[in-house]
Amino acid sequence: MVRGTKVAALAVLWAAPLLLIVFGLRTNWRATWGAVGVHVDVLPFADLWGITGSLATLRNHGDPFTANPGDPWNRPFNYPRVWLKLFSMLGINNSRISFVGVAFCVLYLICVSALLVRCVHSLDATVLLVAGLSFSPLLAIQLGNTDLFIFALMFAGCMAHSRILKWGALFAAAILKIFPLIAMPIVAVRGSRKERRAALVLAVLVVATFAWQWRDLNAIRHNTPVSSRMAYGVLSMKAQVEEGLNSPLGHRLPVSWIAILGCWVAGGGVIAAAWKNPTFIDESTRTSANGELFLAFGAIYAFTFAIGSNWDYRLIFLLPTLPLAFDLTRQSAHRKWAIAYIALVILAENPLELISAIYGPALCQATTFFLFLVVTRFLTLQCKPDLAIILSGDCDE
Repeated sequence: MVRGTKVAALAVLWAAPLLLIVFGLRTNWRATWGAVGVHVDVLPFADLWGITGSLATLRNHGDPFTANPGDPWNRPFNYPRVWLKLFSMLGINNSRISFVGVAFCVLYLICVSALLVRCVHSLDATVLLVAGLSFSPLLAIQLGNTDLFIFALMFAGCMAHSRILKWGALFAAAILKIFPLIAMPIVAVRGSRKERRAALVLAVLVVATFAWQWRDLNAIRHNTPVSSRMAYGVLSMKAQVEEGLNSPLGHRLPVSWIAILGCWVAGGGVIAAAWKNPTFIDESTRTSANGELFLAFGAIYAFTFAIGSNWDYRLIFLLPTLPLAFDLTRQSAHRKWAIAYIALVILAENPLELISAIYGPALCQATTFFLFLVVTRFLTLQCKPDLAIILSGDCDE
């Protein structure tokens, strides 16, 4: 029964996005993806055009961080410069964008397939399939967004048995996209003192790299738009509050900042409550591969929510956290929280604003906010035993 469900789930997982890509490339990209509710631009894998367009701008002696006429939509470049060097070194231009977009999709599907194969119950596999083909991952696939590649790097790092491969993959992900940096110290909490030192050295190298490129980092921050629609995070909530209050940009009301402070205070309150909570996650569950996946990917979600505005495709980083939630549904002490978490992930990845333009955006923000609180709670419960040992000074080399 379980095996049959897995085989069927794997078939659907691979067939659905690849058929959409094939039909889209052969017929009409916009119409094909629009038929499944993912409204896109005419050009396939639009986010990749921003990188190849920036290379064209550089060749014409321009600065893509300030003005990017090489991009079809004139979008200023908002990735670390290493992406330009990689695409240039690999000879990736506009004619090869489709190959890169398909490769990113395949990497994503391989990772989700690995999660599906490891499921021990049919219901788990079914839920994972629904999450894996929800709006957010389909949006990432049709855009050819680089988060798909970062997702694969992070997943490979968490699943690798070699420490060199693990920390190498996490380091590469952080260099390529900045925000995976937060996963390194969180994952290191569970390791030995030697691993924590290695993680600290690598984290310092990442920080030093971006400090050296501070002008680029500042440009990336300004070039990344803040949206109140199809996005999550405290800055998205702030933007939505300002829209609701009809506050002009030059006279922002303090209420919008209260929304941010409220999120941070609520997150801090959840951490404090979880730390004092006498309930522990079962040791074998906490230290399992599923537990490490939750640490790394859950930390990314909590961090990106707490500091910025992120397009909904970044919600794909919640998928590898689901296996631990499945495990916790079988433990009475955590069953209700785990079921609520799974439901919130499914809701977040399928934005309600697609159904209701009036109430949907607010409901989406509420969903991602409560998801932030639940993720923070589970992260604290996972890290509490290891942090207690580290703080006491009683830890192994």
